[in-house]
Amino acid sequence: MVPDPQRPFVVTTDASQYGIGAVLAQQEGKKLRPIEYMSKKMPSKKLAKSTYERELYALYKALVQWRHYLLGSFFYLRTDHQTLKWIKTQPVLSDALKRWIEVIDQYDFKLDYLKGEHNKVADELSRTANYLGALISEFGLSEDVTPSLDEAYKEDPITMDIINKLQAKDKATTDEFVMVDGLLFLEKAGFKRLVVPSRETLRSLFLGECHDAMGHFGYKKTSANLVQRFWWPNMLDDVKKYVETCQVCQRDKPRTQAPLGLLKPLPIPVGPGQSISMDFMDTLVTSKNGKRHIFVIVDRFTKYARLIAMPETIRTEHVIKLLIDNWWMRTSPVLSDALKCWIEVIEQYDFEPQYLKGEYNKVVDALSRRPDFSGALITELGLADDVTRSLVEAYREDPFMVEIIHRLEAKDKMTFVEFELVNGLLFLEKVGNKRLCVPNRESLRSLFLGECHDATGHFGFKKTAANLLQRFWWPTMMKDAKLYVETCQVCQRDKPWTQAPLRFLKPLPNPERPGESLSMDFMDTLVTSKSGMRYIYVIVDRCSKYARLLAMPETAKTAYVIRLFKENWVRDFGLPKSIISDRDVRFTSDLWKAAAAEQGTQLQMTSRNHPEANGQEEQMNRAVQHLLTHYIKPNQVDWDEKLGLIANLYNNAVHSATGVSPNSLLLTFKPRLPLDFLLPEKQPTAAPGTLEFAYRYENHMQQAVEHMHKAQAAMIESENKHRRPSTFQVGDRVWVKASELGQEHGISL
Repeated sequence: MVPDPQRPFVVTTDASQYGIGAVLAQQEGKKLRPIEYMSKKMPSKKLAKSTYERELYALYKALVQWRHYLLGSFFYLRTDHQTLKWIKTQPVLSDALKRWIEVIDQYDFKLDYLKGEHNKVADELSRTANYLGALISEFGLSEDVTPSLDEAYKEDPITMDIINKLQAKDKATTDEFVMVDGLLFLEKAGFKRLVVPSRETLRSLFLGECHDAMGHFGYKKTSANLVQRFWWPNMLDDVKKYVETCQVCQRDKPRTQAPLGLLKPLPIPVGPGQSISMDFMDTLVTSKNGKRHIFVIVDRFTKYARLIAMPETIRTEHVIKLLIDNWWMRTSPVLSDALKCWIEVIEQYDFEPQYLKGEYNKVVDALSRRPDFSGALITELGLADDVTRSLVEAYREDPFMVEIIHRLEAKDKMTFVEFELVNGLLFLEKVGNKRLCVPNRESLRSLFLGECHDATGHFGFKKTAANLLQRFWWPTMMKDAKLYVETCQVCQRDKPWTQAPLRFLKPLPNPERPGESLSMDFMDTLVTSKSGMRYIYVIVDRCSKYARLLAMPETAKTAYVIRLFKENWVRDFGLPKSIISDRDVRFTSDLWKAAAAEQGTQLQMTSRNHPEANGQEEQMNRAVQHLLTHYIKPNQVDWDEKLGLIANLYNNAVHSATGVSPNSLLLTFKPRLPLDFLLPEKQPTAAPGTLEFAYRYENHMQQAVEHMHKAQAAMIESENKHRRPSTFQVGDRVWVKASELGQEHGISL
């Protein structure tokens, strides 16, 4: 239920020898309205302690559980033991009691003593599941769920109509519904589901038990939990709404949906200089001049940009000066002081002027001319002393260009309309724009391609093509430009990779039986627990998807991992035929390989930086992170204490790949959950060890394997939409990221 921030909370706690229970509620009229429930097993090290200590532990855990609601707010605390009064009479307190008291002292509450006979809710939550009896009298239910349901049936016209038809022996109704001990069930294929009447407290309770208490999974898994046990009209619609409005999920779950709101960009400016965008770009490297950030200023119409280096600690007034000096002064429409600006820039440089006669300044002189009269270039590049002579010579070697020149000399009208000779150079002229025709000499075309790609910033094909189209033409120019850009070594080495990954996805084949193939990984939690643990050793059976989660220290060696594996998997499920893992040093060690060879297990290791090859582990790691988010303390140091709960929640949830829960597939039965006490006991149709039981399990397994094959095929089809085939062959020379070869000091990767 959603709490009302204007009303004070009421916290009720209780403890037993086996567990602790608590209820967070708010007063609504004469009744209390539940917000959340908490029920935890009592750790074995605390079983022998006194009743007072158990009660104090329950209070401590409740306050930590609902810290986000209670800390900083006044609330009422109700308990059936005068625990806090007892604490004040103790001359010496243990370290644990001191820690609990320090936490409790942070909260502002009024203590109300509650007799045990009136503390039924928290008392039941602190008991073992075998004795889960009374539920919530003060929340609108009677002492037992059955009478509460019976009362609610009478208030619901739909359920009353069904019950009346059952009593009248209506055949259509008796084929679907049945009454058992006063409870109404929907029965199909011998499977009974409890019919829940339209009382909000009841439906919210069952929704919460199948969502909140089962790990805050999404709509599909919550629906699967409900469909196995309950039914009411529009139940799936209620599930969807409940999951979508769950505050814990909204607060903790990573956002995977598309962003809200359609894109509404800023209006395009109507001319240059009217609107600019600016940002500070952190290079993460401080230069020898003390600069670290880049002040980026871009004209939003022309896309003209200024890049200004600046120190990390620059103040606002200095940024304003940079903007004025580097943008406003250079782009202002009033240019009367232009010469002054140029001189100010020139004076920043240290140089000695030297006079150079024009006849010796051919290169710069040529670059300052119109393209029609491009002058001398560079003899080292294999060209003659001047570009014109080189082009004229190359024209004579190119049959295509020779043919055009001959037609021009013959005054061919069609040729004369498109082409023109100027000072021995051939131009293609369209819409008053002359473009130099470049003959088929590799050195010339490579030079012009380089000038329009390398010298202009190594931009992509489109910008390179735009540069070429403004100045040059030859028949295969666009094709050559594309090949030039694609094979540019500087671009291949330095540019970020934005293309789809090479090679279509080829996942490992699905195993046919549980226990045959495992996947393993070490998940770094980034937090060291109070027990000294930091990593989670994740072991997943690739067929049933059953998982074991084992905490281990950061410094765990291979021998430690082998011992964990044998004690927590081999002892219970035997030796696997194969193990899939990454190339962690513990998995590549000689000791691990020797242990695998000794037990007849084949090791299959994925390539580096290709986690999709072991997708099972990647999905499992995300599930563990999601579940830990809901159940760990704010300081996160108790995460290793929650691994058993996390594994149990995961193994009891229906897996999308198999269509059943991992527990039911590996253990051959579905473990009983607290809410199952409402359902009638089912007599097994076949006893374990019989041929009928083996036949049923084999059929169950075949269905799960078929479901896995379909899920894998759908995943491959979806993933390969974002991939492309590879044309590389063995022996081809390829570019490799520097990070793959190890980072060397002083080398930019």
